[in-house]
Amino acid sequence: MPQQGSRHMGLEYLRCLAAVMVVILHAWFMPSDASQVYIFCTAIVYSVVSIAVPSFVMMSGAFLILNERNVQAGRFWLHCFKKMFPLSFAFFVLAFFWQSHLWENYVEGKYSGWELFLKTLRWYGGGAESPLWYLCMLPGLYGVVPLLARMWKRVSLCCFSLVALAFYGLGIYARLNEVHLFHPFSAIFWLGYFMLGAVLMNLAGKQKLPSCKICLSLIILTVLVGVAYLY
Repeated sequence: MPQQGSRHMGLEYLRCLAAVMVVILHAWFMPSDASQVYIFCTAIVYSVVSIAVPSFVMMSGAFLILNERNVQAGRFWLHCFKKMFPLSFAFFVLAFFWQSHLWENYVEGKYSGWELFLKTLRWYGGGAESPLWYLCMLPGLYGVVPLLARMWKRVSLCCFSLVALAFYGLGIYARLNEVHLFHPFSAIFWLGYFMLGAVLMNLAGKQKLPSCKICLSLIILTVLVGVAYLY
């Protein structure tokens, strides 16, 4: 059972790898005259590195849901507020004045104070111009941690896994249909990854998952089969 302050070097390495993947995912290296082979290879790279953010969400869910201390809602929310709010608010203010241009229209008299407030909520709900979408989603995701931690203790692993798969399916549906909600509530589309992280951590602790070498071999085999099929 993960406890606060514990270190898992394997997950630390995975975090570093996921961070590099995020950088690659946001780097655009497609020249205008790219060949079909170059485009194909780039598509494969983007497909692989796109697992970075889901990996972060799953790791967070594994540690937060399985930590028995997080059952206490008040204590957990206060801890999150002290840890995340100052930096999140600073980035929000920076993005608001740098990207939104809403304040310029307010200063010019185009918006009233109430209109500025409503438009700011809408801007925030849209992910604060994309770069801060993750920070905008966190309040909704972390807000349900105490509920999920209690659910983990009271229901079977099978039941918890089924609920996780239901949320995972909802997330896939939202992506395919480009569903957009006010961002703190859009966290429901990430709850599948969040909960599956706890399930996988539990199974790994009970040694019911295949070894890393087997998983890596299956991933390589899947990629090779996909490449052969496309060609």
